Amino acid sequence: MRLFFVIICIWLPVEGFTKTNGFLILGKPSSPFKISADPNHPKPGISMEILRRIMIDMEVPFQFQLIRSVARIEEQARKGRAEMLISFSKKEERKEFLVYPNNYYRFINWNFFIRAEDARKIRYQKFEDLKPYKIGVARGVSYTKEFWKTQAFLEFFLVAKEELLFPMLLSKRVDIIPMSTQSALVKIKNEGIHNAVTYLPKAFKSKPYYDVIVKNSPYFQPTDGNAQTREQVIEEFVNRFDRTLKALIDSGFVKQLYEKYDQVWIQGNYTH
Repeated sequence: MRLFFVIICIWLPVEGFTKTNGFLILGKPSSPFKISADPNHPKPGISMEILRRIMIDMEVPFQFQLIRSVARIEEQARKGRAEMLISFSKKEERKEFLVYPNNYYRFINWNFFIRAEDARKIRYQKFEDLKPYKIGVARGVSYTKEFWKTQAFLEFFLVAKEELLFPMLLSKRVDIIPMSTQSALVKIKNEGIHNAVTYLPKAFKSKPYYDVIVKNSPYFQPTDGNAQTREQVIEEFVNRFDRTLKALIDSGFVKQLYEKYDQVWIQGNYTH
């Protein structure tokens, strides 16, 4: 019998978070991966469409919830209040509460964005080149360890949410902001600010992002009479997830989704 699947998009975190039924997938809204580019007619986005297909193929009832704060998402994961998180990079400290699959479909660059009028003035080959400028940075965002260490000699302006960075750049409160390149370019196009903003050509971060499993979720608790451990239950689920995602990559489904959302699918080794 075909199971009934529900997609729920909630834009802001709610105090007194209550666990929903089914397999809960948390993500931070960002176009075009966790929400589409058109604000008037929002669609799920690349990641949400891929995960929807995977969950259906695996016959797992699921729900999505979008929360604007990465720190809040991680807090819920540590408490076991979700089953999966969308698009997280590998960090050793996250492995304490997250399990990474082998396969992924998103390999992204991060660049420094600046005002177009400063394009001839600001240069970046090494972090020291940015010393004369004020840099807007969002708390809880995974840039790189090396970048965070530059607080020792660069001027950081810390803000609570990434959404605040572009307005700060345009109002000249900061000179540089680090952003996920694809998502930032979509935002620039949608807001009609492409003549006002550009980015420095050298990426400061380039790495794969994974949809990760939450270790502490009660979903992976072995049932009574099941001889498996929690670790074995998770391993079995992740193996099924990897096989299903690989099949979608090999079939061209993922590439077609990228094209649907006007994104470039870069051929590469998306499996291990």
